[in-house]
Amino acid sequence: MRMTIPRWNWPALAAVLWVCGVSGIAVEAYLRPRGRTVFDIYAVAGHRWWAGEDLYTRQVETREFFRYSPAAAIALRPFVALPPGAGNAAWKVANAGVFLFGTWVWCRRGVPRPLSRNQTAWVFLLASPLAMTSLHIGQANLMTTGFVLLGLAAAAQDRWWRAAAFVAAATLIKVFPIALALLLGSLYWRQFPLRFAVVLAAGLVLPFLAQSPDVVARQYESWYTHLTESNDLNYDRLRSLNMMLGVYSRGAPDVPAAFDPQSKEYLAERDRRWFSQSRILFGPLVFTLIGTAAGGLVFAACAWSARWSDRRALLTRAGAWFFVWVLLFSPATENPTYSIVAPVIAWAAVESFRGGGPWAWVSGVVLLTSIFLMGPSVTDVTTPHGREFLDRYTVTTLGAVLFQLWLIANLVRDWLRSKSGAVEAEGVAKAEVTQGVN
Repeated sequence: MRMTIPRWNWPALAAVLWVCGVSGIAVEAYLRPRGRTVFDIYAVAGHRWWAGEDLYTRQVETREFFRYSPAAAIALRPFVALPPGAGNAAWKVANAGVFLFGTWVWCRRGVPRPLSRNQTAWVFLLASPLAMTSLHIGQANLMTTGFVLLGLAAAAQDRWWRAAAFVAAATLIKVFPIALALLLGSLYWRQFPLRFAVVLAAGLVLPFLAQSPDVVARQYESWYTHLTESNDLNYDRLRSLNMMLGVYSRGAPDVPAAFDPQSKEYLAERDRRWFSQSRILFGPLVFTLIGTAAGGLVFAACAWSARWSDRRALLTRAGAWFFVWVLLFSPATENPTYSIVAPVIAWAAVESFRGGGPWAWVSGVVLLTSIFLMGPSVTDVTTPHGREFLDRYTVTTLGAVLFQLWLIANLVRDWLRSKSGAVEAEGVAKAEVTQGVN
């Protein structure tokens, strides 16, 4: 039995949802330029860059750290130069614009099978619960995702310089797309690595044209130090596989009886003890080695599937597995980071619904559950107390694990289908040969 969806004007509905969502977020950003946004961090970093001050020390104004490259600090200049409200709003609109454009181009030119207008609209609808939270606070995850998707779409069209430029742009923002660059470089070693290295080097050299070479050199040194020594910051925000294993293996902490269980102080102390006692299961070095091994398995899976997949299918699989790998093994994964997987899991759900039979129903339940766990479950959609409970048990990570299991099952399913297709093609060829002999 094929799954059917009511005949509504889904493209118009998706457009209205995103226009209203982005507009509402932009208006709030303009009216409330301080608080509930990370643009404050970007603004301070932008001012520090042009003043020649260290970008990567803790900011007095926000009590936070800037983690992006010097090139990213330069790119923020147009937004930082605006008044706080206007800059905050413009940044969030630009963030959404790159994400939406990248998703649209990828749906048209990057996915294995063409999508209809309604199916494309459903990708945008299903991606919204995961994406809106990150957009609301202004994190650059959505812009990074948009550039990655543009890179994958360009690679699918054999436009490798363009692919290298987009992936390099994403890397200069968030660093972790370097893992995708390594994966693509291994799969397409003749087309991608050299181009990527050239474009990335150009992006790293760019800051030397905008500031004193001595200042830029110190910024890069400070950036490297920050990235290598800041993994122990903000443990309470981490939502990687390491944190989930620590939480579930060590149980809930005890809270002194002196605290009133109904008070905010009790909740704050409980959460502080929860994460300070649970922490992570593996040390940074061990977990890095585990993540590296997992990355090797991702490459092995993609290299194996390259034997029986076309380029679009292979690139889509590589992108999906890369996004999930980042969520599970990055040392800085937080709840807003889960927005990076929004387009690919939304596409996976739409693609599953295109078929019929048990697989469509099982996939639908698994993928929609995964979307809920990685997004709405840790918002006020589930009530404040429900959100707190689910977040404390790292359900966002559970959602990513669920999606990874689906990706593995889908890989095996595609292999079995390709194998049966090859056997069928061989049978047809033998029959044609027999008829020719007769």
